Amino acid sequence: MSDDARRDLEGLADDLASAAADGHDTAEDLHGQVNEYLANPDPSPEDHEALHDQLSDGLLHFEVSHPSLSGAMQRVIDSLSASGI
Repeated sequence: MSDDARRDLEGLADDLASAAADGHDTAEDLHGQVNEYLANPDPSPEDHEALHDQLSDGLLHFEVSHPSLSGAMQRVIDSLSASGI
């Protein structure tokens, strides 16, 4: 994973933590999934695909209610795609 992708993921984890603290269960779930991905030193192609799918679903969920969070998710999706994931 590129440094940019990792940085974007870490920033997204922070944003998700803030949304989860406001009581958003979906943000809490995604926060856990992003942290698990970040903790994995050698994610498999299946891990990459699962994270992409989870973020895509989350993007749709937060698109209207939390546009900045949606933007952060889109940056991570783009960053992962750019790094060949």
